[in-house]
Amino acid sequence: MIKDEVSDTRRNEVNLLYNVISETNIALKGHATQSSDYQGTPVGPPENAIDGNRNSHYYNSLSCTHTNWQSSPWWSLDLLQSYLISSVIVTGRGDCCASRLEGAEIHVGNSAANNGINNPLCATITGIKSAYPRTFQCNGMEGRYITIAIPARTEFLTLCEVEVFGVPAIKNDIPGKYVWYDFQLY
Repeated sequence: MIKDEVSDTRRNEVNLLYNVISETNIALKGHATQSSDYQGTPVGPPENAIDGNRNSHYYNSLSCTHTNWQSSPWWSLDLLQSYLISSVIVTGRGDCCASRLEGAEIHVGNSAANNGINNPLCATITGIKSAYPRTFQCNGMEGRYITIAIPARTEFLTLCEVEVFGVPAIKNDIPGKYVWYDFQLY
């Protein structure tokens, strides 16, 4: 059997597996950190953004993150392994301040250096008018780390939920190459 036939066979196996196992919110199993923890009441620890609760009212839900007022705040998620990321859904604060996320960047990649901010850009959050969940397409970008950062601005960063959808990045028999997932990204 030649290498192309092996790759085709594995590709078919992965396609079948993908059709059987649909994407789930992989953020729920990750570990979150952020640039600072708000010193007010209530505090907003980083893990609040991956608790599965989309409630966007900071004081009522006690389920949002909150950094201090600082230059270039960031929030980062370690997925604990590499995935091919199809989309990231971000829910901002709904009781006020939704526009604070304007211009924030979503980075996806395998480097933890600089808290993941140097990883490739998936999307820039623009046009924020409310805290409704917004979906950003990453189109299969590979990464273990998801970082949301507000570059070059002094601001609070508050996230009420971050959901990440993707499938494990599975290496195939060709060094440095990944199995092709034949699916449409939504």
